[in-house]
Amino acid sequence: MTKSWSIFFCRHQRLLFIATLCLLGTLAYANTIHVPFLFDDYQNIVTNQHIRLTDLTVERLGDAGFASPHPHRWVAYISFALNYFVHQYNPAGYHIVNITIHISTAILIFFLFQITLQRPPLAERYAPPQTISFFAALLWLVHPLQTGAVTYTVQRMTSLATMFYILALLLYVHGRLTTKTKKRLIFWLASILAGILAMGSKEIAATLPLFVLLYEYFFFQDLDCRKRKGFVPLVVGALLLFCLMAFAFLGPNALEAIQGTYAHRDFTLGQRVLTQSRVLILYLSLLLYPHPSRLNLDHDMVLSLSLFDPLSTLFSILTLISIIIFAFFVAKKHRLAAFAIFWFLGNLIIESSIIGLEMIFEHRLYLSSIFLCLLVVTIINKLRSPWLKFGILLSICFTFAGWTHTRNTVWHSDLTLWSDVIKKSPLKARGYNGVGMHFFQNKQPQQAIPFFQKSLLINNLQAKPHNNLGLCFLGVNKVDQAISEFTKAIAIKPNNGMYHVNLGIAYWQKGIRNLASKEFRLGKKLNQQQKKPPRTKTSP
Repeated sequence: MTKSWSIFFCRHQRLLFIATLCLLGTLAYANTIHVPFLFDDYQNIVTNQHIRLTDLTVERLGDAGFASPHPHRWVAYISFALNYFVHQYNPAGYHIVNITIHISTAILIFFLFQITLQRPPLAERYAPPQTISFFAALLWLVHPLQTGAVTYTVQRMTSLATMFYILALLLYVHGRLTTKTKKRLIFWLASILAGILAMGSKEIAATLPLFVLLYEYFFFQDLDCRKRKGFVPLVVGALLLFCLMAFAFLGPNALEAIQGTYAHRDFTLGQRVLTQSRVLILYLSLLLYPHPSRLNLDHDMVLSLSLFDPLSTLFSILTLISIIIFAFFVAKKHRLAAFAIFWFLGNLIIESSIIGLEMIFEHRLYLSSIFLCLLVVTIINKLRSPWLKFGILLSICFTFAGWTHTRNTVWHSDLTLWSDVIKKSPLKARGYNGVGMHFFQNKQPQQAIPFFQKSLLINNLQAKPHNNLGLCFLGVNKVDQAISEFTKAIAIKPNNGMYHVNLGIAYWQKGIRNLASKEFRLGKKLNQQQKKPPRTKTSP
């Protein structure tokens, strides 16, 4: 009986591994099906009229993709539109798709790991490759950090980009391994198509050409391209593609575009670069110990004002430099470790460098963590005792799956999510504004007022909380306070028509009809201007 089961397992091992990934991925995220739309889901999905697909036509799909808030992410928006076409705004359908994407990516990662471990530089050191690949893919699948890209609906942009990114790299590798010219061409054309879909999901995929090049250099060129004539055109092509994508995303004046990303930030370019050194160290610590108590939608990261303020900035920079130097020096002997380090740092270069994005978000580790998971499993696999290493791997994976399930409970409502943020980041304004919005939307303005006031106490230069607080004051018949808050909101964002309309309502309730009419007219004018499509410049 034992022998027959052993034969069955050997013959169907891959199928059993894939089925296990599907099962455990589903169980880890089973409690997210009814998570409502939260935070940026509203502007990208709920209030985005362009995704409200009622008939399947090329025109309507194009409108969903390219008329939405971020037209560069047209693939993700089209997927939201297809969700809407099937079940409108029922969040269950959106989450089922997100979970399916996540599990599909894990399966692709399993195949990519397996084919990587079978390359000549690694094959002798890492056995059995299929089992190692399974545990590494499983570790990535159930890692609690991935909840930011899976449970958070709008971050399908990240998960879709990652799925197509891994698919593109896997297809390239298959094309590279085949000896038939026609078959290789098909694989590479499919790889290019997957790459386009990745870049149409989120800008993080712009690094794909560089990592195709790096994978080629590490696992096909044996870290020596001097005798490989075909490698030079690949280098030129990869760099050219990267530059073309940078041009597409940033425009001809890249430096000016990057500087423009800091227009509404409370930090400078220099401060961001310095702070990111500490962010990267925090990312690594979260990857190693992702307990739900450490995970947060809105981390409070103190700015680095100089190399010594705080002093941890200098230590973080020195640590990162040491890691990079280590990767260069051990690349020949420890090929996988070096590649995993370059993969981690390289796939954060867009969101953790000079572009003025939000300082820190956990979903940014979704793509960059992939090969680090493989590295961890290969280190554990060096243990001599099979029972010990399998016991450790199973314990880690099941613990992480449990933590993922626990972390997902925080996403069950906007109140639980923002209350968690307030608990972990009490000095940040966003959490208080989020809880205030919960009470306001549930017609409890009196309960919302102290949270908006706390948000503004932390940061008084936010237009939305001023407007929200004004609406709450209107709801409890405190018209004078409402007028004051709407006026402050307009002072911060004078071109927002809604704020003028709200001020007009307050004036009307106060009985100041002439000022009310003036604000109504101005608000209507600004709203009409905002609805007009922007003029596109045509080349002469």
